[in-house]
Amino acid sequence: MAAQSEVAELVKKVQAIQTSAPLELLVLMEIVNLKDRLDYVPELVKLHFDAWGYLQPEEDLDQRMARMTQMCRASHMPRIFIALDAGTLIGSAGIKATDALLPDLDLTPWLMGVYVKAQYRSRGIAAMLVSHVEQIALDMDFSVLHLCTHDHEAYYRKLGYEILHTRESAGEMISIMVKQLR
Repeated sequence: MAAQSEVAELVKKVQAIQTSAPLELLVLMEIVNLKDRLDYVPELVKLHFDAWGYLQPEEDLDQRMARMTQMCRASHMPRIFIALDAGTLIGSAGIKATDALLPDLDLTPWLMGVYVKAQYRSRGIAAMLVSHVEQIALDMDFSVLHLCTHDHEAYYRKLGYEILHTRESAGEMISIMVKQLR
């Protein structure tokens, strides 16, 4: 029964956010731990590098590949999850203990790497990935989840996150957000 209510709640979240999700995509999509599908690491590293490489300009693609591969070997955190549609990588999200870009903040854990390929956006996939990570955080006995964003505050508010504060980081204003999970 608990699983059915969790599924019903997830469906409500997705329906509230999505604008046009073809049913077949949602039926074929699965979320898996990247640790179990290391063959997707090179593609995911490239996607993340293209999206966020400017945040750590001292790190090249090879260094990011090594770092993500090492992250996949972690036993507790970080954990990275990928969304696959019939074997095609379509998105990612993860959980980590600290945010390297915000070392002065004593907050844990952090939602990280929420990314959906452009052609799959506005279909509720990011919401499903975030919900999956929230459940992982709960399973790890965390009652909150933090994130930082520079341009998606409204989206995360729809998912129940609230702004803790804003500040400058890497030359841009970012919002530190939090969600009470229980």
